[in-house]
Amino acid sequence: MKKLAIGLPIVFVLTLMPLANSANAAYAQDQQITAKDLKTLEVPGKVVAVLWTKRPERCTLQIVFPNSGRIAQAMTDRPKKAPLVQAWLLRADGSAIASIGRTEPGAKDIRQPFGVEVLIAFPRWADTEAVAVALRVDDEFLIQRLPTL
Repeated sequence: MKKLAIGLPIVFVLTLMPLANSANAAYAQDQQITAKDLKTLEVPGKVVAVLWTKRPERCTLQIVFPNSGRIAQAMTDRPKKAPLVQAWLLRADGSAIASIGRTEPGAKDIRQPFGVEVLIAFPRWADTEAVAVALRVDDEFLIQRLPTL
């Protein structure tokens, strides 16, 4: 009887371990961050990169401004004010998915007079419904199909 009492918990644990590992793998997959560079949305002198990122809690569109690194070059090559940046996620039917937030992080200094990026957040489900990104930088409008992440 003692052998059965000791063996039963071991069998129980060995049976449940694969189930726990499977659940952990599914959780880890949901927690992954994937990103794609949207090259056709770059604007010379104004936007050096646009990144579409799928995060566990939301999706983001990161619009990155140039960073000269030298004060003299920053003063001559960069505009005195931030470019007007607007972005929309579009569904296949042409309707837009509303953003859930916008931040403009980065230190304001002479080398980066208007910060280094704009980050626009969208609901987590946007990656399944959005098919394209429309971007406005000042008076220039660009559009790019979204890659699957």
